[in-house]
Amino acid sequence: MPNTLTLTAGTRYFRTDTSEVGSDVGSFGCQIPGAPNPCVNHSNFTNLNSEGLDRTFSGFRSRANLSWDVTEDALLYYTWSQGYRAGGFNRAPFAAEFNSPLAYGNNMQATTQGGWVAPLAFAPDSLTNNELGWKIMWMDRRIHWNGAIYQEDWKNAQIDVGANGVISYGVTLNGGNYRVRGVETFGVARITTGLTIDAGAAWNHSELVKQAIFFWTDGAPIDFGALKLSNPGGALGSPLAGAPPFQGNIRARYEFPFNGYVASLRSMRYISRTPLPRPISFLLTCKATPLLMTCPLSLHMMERSVSEKTLGSCKSTERI
Repeated sequence: MPNTLTLTAGTRYFRTDTSEVGSDVGSFGCQIPGAPNPCVNHSNFTNLNSEGLDRTFSGFRSRANLSWDVTEDALLYYTWSQGYRAGGFNRAPFAAEFNSPLAYGNNMQATTQGGWVAPLAFAPDSLTNNELGWKIMWMDRRIHWNGAIYQEDWKNAQIDVGANGVISYGVTLNGGNYRVRGVETFGVARITTGLTIDAGAAWNHSELVKQAIFFWTDGAPIDFGALKLSNPGGALGSPLAGAPPFQGNIRARYEFPFNGYVASLRSMRYISRTPLPRPISFLLTCKATPLLMTCPLSLHMMERSVSEKTLGSCKSTERI
């Protein structure tokens, strides 16, 4: 392999043992006719010990990277990686709400198939990432530009489902498969001594490419179309929740000597196509070697919403 090419590969074995024991008890409708008599009229009691809530998930997840040093200041790379999340439990196998189209007795399909009951367990979900990126520096490394083009395939996505009058809140199910394609980029420019400007942007297109199949108690698939209901896992082509198609940020930082310290003045702007506030902040801090300390001045104006936001691409939260 040429000296300008670097291949890195690795794999990880994992094993997750998960279990639940005890009981799940509801007190709705519980009546105490007279103290100190115990409340024995429980509306719901599930012995979790008898449900066999014990699962083991194991396997391998891998990652590989091939990088090419085009020049001393330019690098291209390709990365393939896998992500994984273990399954879990929903504790009690509760039925659909009494007035739900999924409840036994409310329509022919539900009655014939025995109605819908929340599954005790949900399966793992997994992610495969393919990424082609670059890292470039110009003008004696005063300008840095990084970026990547990627596709991520998310299978059996774990979703929290709840709809008033259909499925009670608090149940986790396996949804369908999603595909996310996008571009992210980030650049830093040292304009003058003390002045640095950096900016980043991400464009994401996510869509559901395979709908989830949900089942009646007898194992038959639910025909949501006949029930005139939407599939709780989402419609084909629908995007991921909380994943705006565009996000961007830009920041300017100016450092200058002040009273024996190196002070900095920063301004940041965050832009998103989702209805979020667009905060602007200014912060003056001072730095002393080797410790970082706060400058003893009152110039400190920052909206809390800035520090609480995640700047950059949503996709990064799905990787390992």
